[in-house]
Amino acid sequence: MAVDRVGTAQTAARQRPPAKLTPMLAQYLRAKEQAGDAVLFFRLGDFYEMFFEDAELVAPLLDLTLTSRNKDDPNPIPMCGVPHHAAQSYVSRLLAHGLKVAICEQTSDAQSSPGLIERGLTRIITPGTVLDEDEGLATSEPGYLVALGRGEGGAIALATLEASTGELRCCEVQRAALAREELVRIGPREVLVPKGDEELLAIASAAQVAVTQRVPPSGEASSEVAAALDRLLTPACGAGGAAALRLGLEYLCETVRGSLAQLSPVEVYSLGEHLMLEERTRRNLAVLEGTGRTRHGSLWWAIDRTTTPMGARRLRDWLLYPLLDLRAIGERLDAVEALAEAPGLRADLAEALRPIGDAERLVGRICLGRAGPREVARLGLAPHRTVTVQLGDHRLLQRELAMVDVEVEGERGTIPVTLGEEDGPALLGYTALEILGFKVNPVTQRLEKTVAIEL
Repeated sequence: MAVDRVGTAQTAARQRPPAKLTPMLAQYLRAKEQAGDAVLFFRLGDFYEMFFEDAELVAPLLDLTLTSRNKDDPNPIPMCGVPHHAAQSYVSRLLAHGLKVAICEQTSDAQSSPGLIERGLTRIITPGTVLDEDEGLATSEPGYLVALGRGEGGAIALATLEASTGELRCCEVQRAALAREELVRIGPREVLVPKGDEELLAIASAAQVAVTQRVPPSGEASSEVAAALDRLLTPACGAGGAAALRLGLEYLCETVRGSLAQLSPVEVYSLGEHLMLEERTRRNLAVLEGTGRTRHGSLWWAIDRTTTPMGARRLRDWLLYPLLDLRAIGERLDAVEALAEAPGLRADLAEALRPIGDAERLVGRICLGRAGPREVARLGLAPHRTVTVQLGDHRLLQRELAMVDVEVEGERGTIPVTLGEEDGPALLGYTALEILGFKVNPVTQRLEKTVAIEL
């Protein structure tokens, strides 16, 4: 359920800040100006506080007690707050209402900083830039952000970004109806639309998710976005795909406020490469959703025997995009046959993959500086031996299973972690020199695989 903020804007007009602001409230208003239409979580000690119209908006949504600051003042300031250690659950509830949340943290030490503690925005959390399951991100489903753009001849480009895993996709269609159907198939949590394009806005609204209008990028991109575009774009993206991707990358920089190094090169696809089932057909066949519009009872639920969340998401993607190319179908069936006829290998693979967990999202959070010590340490809980599968020309299976590749650079073990690709490794500072079944070569100081199984 999206919340209409028109009424809150009218409330804000009535709630003028007091003539004399305390330094803390002046600091809050500066942060609020940067946060825009996002609800501002302003860190005060062990709590995140909200003031003015934000407090009046979220108090009933979060079942919080609305109080006021300066109660004796003729114009008291509404306020409410949540404990900082429980903030993620409150954030997820606000995202479910279609709101955005800006986090303003203390950036200086209270004991060593005399006077007012410095604070600054560290992140703006939106439905399409969620990085953690505690913020409402489904474990077995992607959290897609889709940016729409215009290509040559009126074509419509859809750039799909997954902030938590670094996945990037792009396609271009010629008709609004196809764009609308593809957007519903992708199932994003949020859609970005260039401001002023009413047709794209209507297409985005059909997905019935959060829609954010953005001023189309112009001029030179920032150094970070320009470097990312240079690394990620391919000629197949076209002008429309490049424009949509830039719109999405600039939004990520503004909201996530972290590195873009974890993003993978764009996968360009065409709707003609897959068997396209329209929404009504997918619903009637219960491909992804059973009764009650939940996963239970669907085809996906019935056949999902994957060991990791990464596998569940990949299976979901295969069901949404059935292959048409006979060669690709044959490769996939050959890979399935090879494992179906090797129960011992299947058991070894399941045993090796199970402790890895959701390595894609874990590495993504580490790259963005959002992972805690426990999450980093989870990399050390991966299997003591790693199975590498060689199936002749069946590279698809080899690529899908090689989810984590690790090597060591330097004695302290700065570890680039790559998920299925050799480009754009995600840098991870870590002192452990042996994880995921690799051992250190004392001469080269690099981790080498210790187990290989060939068929």
